[in-house]
Amino acid sequence: MPLTQVTVENGRLQGVPGNVPAYTVFKGVPYAKPPVGPLRWKAPQPAEDWMGIRPADRFSCIAYQGAHTPEFPYTKDPYTKEFYPVEEPMSEDCLYLNVWTPAQSADEKLPVLFWVHGGAYTGGYGFEMEFDGEGFCKRGCILVTINYRLGVMGFLAHPELSAESGQGVSGNYGTLDQICALHWVRRNIAAFGGDPDNITVFGQSAGAKSVLTLITSPLSRGDIAKAIPMSGGGIGCFAMDDTPLAKAEQTGLALQKLAGARNLEELRRMDPAALVALAAQHRLALGPNVDGYVLPDGTSPIQMRGEHSDIPYLIGNTCDEFKGIPVQDLAGMRRYAEETYGKALAGRFLEACGIVRDEDAARVAAQVSSMHCATRAFAEQQLELGRQPAYVYYFDRQMPGELDPNAYFQLTGAFHSAELWYVFQTLLRCWRPLTGKDFELSNLMADYWANFARTGNPNGEGLPLWSPFTNESPSAMRLGLENGMIPAPLTDCQRFHVDFTLGKIK
Repeated sequence: MPLTQVTVENGRLQGVPGNVPAYTVFKGVPYAKPPVGPLRWKAPQPAEDWMGIRPADRFSCIAYQGAHTPEFPYTKDPYTKEFYPVEEPMSEDCLYLNVWTPAQSADEKLPVLFWVHGGAYTGGYGFEMEFDGEGFCKRGCILVTINYRLGVMGFLAHPELSAESGQGVSGNYGTLDQICALHWVRRNIAAFGGDPDNITVFGQSAGAKSVLTLITSPLSRGDIAKAIPMSGGGIGCFAMDDTPLAKAEQTGLALQKLAGARNLEELRRMDPAALVALAAQHRLALGPNVDGYVLPDGTSPIQMRGEHSDIPYLIGNTCDEFKGIPVQDLAGMRRYAEETYGKALAGRFLEACGIVRDEDAARVAAQVSSMHCATRAFAEQQLELGRQPAYVYYFDRQMPGELDPNAYFQLTGAFHSAELWYVFQTLLRCWRPLTGKDFELSNLMADYWANFARTGNPNGEGLPLWSPFTNESPSAMRLGLENGMIPAPLTDCQRFHVDFTLGKIK
């Protein structure tokens, strides 16, 4: 019989059958107290106990998000069509998680996958239409997805907030939510048939960057058995978490001034939707900051020093995400090189890449991919540190489907986030005209991810052999309509960028 009732630290939960009745879903499970009223912009507090049996039969409200500016309205965002066809109710009361389990008893010790959604720290939620746990249940794994505070509600730093905290810091509330949820899972997942000592944390985009914060923060050290950062992991990618606390506090003061609030107390009383809209309108950068408590340093410097968790890693990206730079001529490329590498190294970059004419600059600009370079830097640094080698993938399925002429940018090729449908086995929910080859690819990827969660090695019977990245064999698993190991050579500009990231060019 499926495990439909469980007892966790706060009380008893009643789950509901999944689409496959052999699996049970526990929706909207509180892992912290609602961060409302005086708890706005405070670290998450322990969830309150409840009496009787709590129904876990519906997803919670999502975190406040989605405030679009007039020039970038919600309806013109191509990701709306892709993943967010309906708007979900939002609330500050959003700290809930969801559990999909195939267990029939609490003593099965199944591997656990802990998912952190992306969305640039300003959007997304744990039950987006492309997320589902039944594909992993089919493979004997438990999936946990979470909501966490976003944008101005999750990452606002402010001098008054720092002064009132016990650590003299502020702003990393969304990250603290993730850590709180991870700790809750460690303490309670055995009730769902899971193994608290075999938790694989994985995420995509800002979720991948969140994975990096979890493997580098001292507050979550020892809680993670394996990690899968997808499209946003690595070294030198998404540097927003390198923001010093003092700079983040200045952003908070700017928001207060824009909001017309005299002090923190007034800011706390303001409508969250209005604050989210204000931050979006003025393009305020809100994300994790280096506070010396949650994050002792940026994730890239920590990884460079080998102070991140020494665990198995599976890491990769899609081939067309954030590819190229808006440079058309030699002068533009020189400006890019000076801004990226400094004036002293700009000439060496141009020389290494053979850039002497405008057409050379255009050619090289098309080759630049910060995510690909970040993945490569991580794989090489793991070897430099004497760590176990990483398993690297390269997703290159060129997604079919008619483009939307009304969108303000287009999702083409193997775009950013395209792989999510495949990992979570939810292709039938996708509007695109997918084929049998796509379903084969989805089965393959779900097998690899589940095997990795189980053992730290993605390989399994009947699957193409996935070799780890080594200096002798710098290769990656190609995931697309054709699958298998491929060499992972770097262009001259990519090699320069990776060596610069790793401190080999000074």
